[in-house]
Amino acid sequence: MSAKAKFRDRENISGFIDEFGFGIGFVFFMSVTFERDGFDKKICAESWNLLRSYMNKVSVRKRFKIPLGAEFHFVDLWERHKSGAWHLHILGHIKGVSTKRLRKLFHHFRRVTKSNVGYVHIIWTHGHDSNGIKWYMTKYLSKEYRLRGVRYVNYSRNWFRRVKGGFSFCWGMASVWRRTCDEICRNFSRTFHFFYNNASYSKVIAVIDSWQHSQYLHASALLNEYFARCFMFPLFEEDLREFGRYWCSHQSPMLEPESRAGEAITCIVVPLPLASRS
Repeated sequence: MSAKAKFRDRENISGFIDEFGFGIGFVFFMSVTFERDGFDKKICAESWNLLRSYMNKVSVRKRFKIPLGAEFHFVDLWERHKSGAWHLHILGHIKGVSTKRLRKLFHHFRRVTKSNVGYVHIIWTHGHDSNGIKWYMTKYLSKEYRLRGVRYVNYSRNWFRRVKGGFSFCWGMASVWRRTCDEICRNFSRTFHFFYNNASYSKVIAVIDSWQHSQYLHASALLNEYFARCFMFPLFEEDLREFGRYWCSHQSPMLEPESRAGEAITCIVVPLPLASRS
């Protein structure tokens, strides 16, 4: 899990507690286990979606005396045990609800549906302050055995998240990263933006790491390997020829702004169709 993803989820969990409070009548904590097919996250996620839809039915809310206009705000965090089985941790808020009514609702849900939802444990959050709740939820974000391509944290859409989508850090090594990208872009002005936005994370890291360690020719070779299978290869060849001429005359890449390189960075229009991360 990347540092950015951890930061985003910690901030959003913290924001959830700060927005809805903690303790009796505010935010509840819920754990959901899954019985058969508990090793298949897709099936478990479908059961969780079914449970949420069931909770929002008007007839169900009337039956269990849950306010009809009260939205279900939540943060759910998936955890995969070493055995491979999945279960779910949820911070939830429904204005005017009681945990007793929710327990009855979940018990009824298990009896009338064929989902694989197993044991559901629900309690009010408690403590002297919200820090313990934040720590309890975010500790699961640091687990090492994570599957690639699996979303572990989800948010309901009816509350304001502190951190959304893409963002940039403004401290630490961020300035070094940006300076390196600026240097590479100065030498491959026609194609580096495209590479940065479309190549896989591992390929971008490999190129930037090589450049930071002054392995400029290795970085250019990695770029060449990527663009050799890309429709933008003719543009990259132009960049590569100019890089080669500059290298032959200076025995180094262009590390400081000069001539037309800076203009090319801002003026180039990158065609976007056909692009795919590889």
